Amino acid sequence: MLLARARGTRDALTDRWGARPERPPRPAERDVSACPVPTDVEAFRRQAYQWRVDVAVVDDAGRVLLLPNGDGWRLPGGTGSGTEPMERVAARHAAVALGGGEAELRDLLWTQLVEFDYGAVSLPALRAVLRAAPRDDPSSAVGEWVDPADFPASFEDGAALREQL
Repeated sequence: MLLARARGTRDALTDRWGARPERPPRPAERDVSACPVPTDVEAFRRQAYQWRVDVAVVDDAGRVLLLPNGDGWRLPGGTGSGTEPMERVAARHAAVALGGGEAELRDLLWTQLVEFDYGAVSLPALRAVLRAAPRDDPSSAVGEWVDPADFPASFEDGAALREQL
């Protein structure tokens, strides 16, 4: 049921933005192995998430906004709540990373299944990566603007993002 839901969300994105690559599944960053296996979709949503959106905010110089993430780097993004549209979540997270400035969503770069490993079972959620451009002066961004050729090795999506930009 969760896989069908993730695929349905992916298909809706494809209808909106057009067909885009689907990256190979990856393990979730959040360790849920000690959690009980959710008994229904709602329990899974509370414990993990059903979808996540990340935003490659690209400025006029072609640089991408990266945020520090522990010892590495990540794109701005996060999960939605309830029935909030994915595009609204993407715009909200991009605005926070831009220090309150607005971002214009441009296109869908790729989708990917994220697998939450509960030990006995692995449950999927959908991750989508959208491209956006700042509408305002991007100088108040809270992260670091990085040329794709200079992505740090600790940025997990670096190679995939270079392919799509």
